[in-house]
Amino acid sequence: TMEMESLDNNIERVDLLQILKTLPALTKALAAGLVCGYLLNLVGMADALRIIPNNTIGNFHVWTLLTHCLVENGLLQLAGSLVALIMIGRLLEPLWGTVEFGTLLVAVVGSAGVAVWAGCYVLFQTSGNTSHLLVNISGFQAAVGALLVGTKLHAGEQPVGIIQAKWLPSLYLIICLSLSVAIESSSGFLGLVGVYFGWVYLRFWQSEGDNTGEGRANPEFGFDSFFPEPLQPGAQVVGRLVFNLAALCRLVKKKPLDGSQSDRAHKFYASEGSALGTNPTIAERRRQQAQQEVEARLAQAGKPDSSDNLLADGAYMV
Repeated sequence: TMEMESLDNNIERVDLLQILKTLPALTKALAAGLVCGYLLNLVGMADALRIIPNNTIGNFHVWTLLTHCLVENGLLQLAGSLVALIMIGRLLEPLWGTVEFGTLLVAVVGSAGVAVWAGCYVLFQTSGNTSHLLVNISGFQAAVGALLVGTKLHAGEQPVGIIQAKWLPSLYLIICLSLSVAIESSSGFLGLVGVYFGWVYLRFWQSEGDNTGEGRANPEFGFDSFFPEPLQPGAQVVGRLVFNLAALCRLVKKKPLDGSQSDRAHKFYASEGSALGTNPTIAERRRQQAQQEVEARLAQAGKPDSSDNLLADGAYMV
């Protein structure tokens, strides 16, 4: 029995070493950076890497908008971040390529850094409490959220314990939201915005293979897919509204449809375009109202021979 246990331990050790040796370059570098950041934090030398809102702009410590992700405040957080990075990075980095994998993480971590910095300034302006400008903010939680969204995209049907991988970002959102509300955790807020910015990037902007930076139209990756089925209709309305507002601001763009795209993608973009008042039902009701007005005018004027032209004009005006 002792020999069998020793053999099992050796096999596990070899498997772990093999995983570490075969990690992609950027994933391996980030894992090493997380360990170094944690060690610097232990000896009190990590403040230059953290976001301190008063210093970020006031003292021009803008690099902290990115470097804050390398400093974990506890061993449990470090372990969770390393597990997520290693297990997901070894899947996504070879699939996307090192440049695109790094672009996702930089975009999400940087956006999360700006969001949390801006949030602290809003809290300071509304409360007048200067402690919001002096808080230390750090952690890899935004990147973890983005990585989980990537897992949902490429391995959503894979079982992870008792749930499918596609529900991992939703579970992570619940945990982060609970931490943010219960203890006002900045790590929880980083996780929340990380999931959101990760989804926005992969949904609308990612370049991968033949995809030239225009995202994905598949409904299975829509905003509503993060919610349980009973809540999806309401989430779909919110998602369409936000999408159209972003499109009006030219933050995202709608791709022209071609014959190679699926009917589901066509329906997706058709529904996206109807959320701000161009709904087909509303348009039809307006046409009917215009037609009734034209017919009433014709009846008063006694000129039935001009009905075709008037109907055409009315339809054009609507």
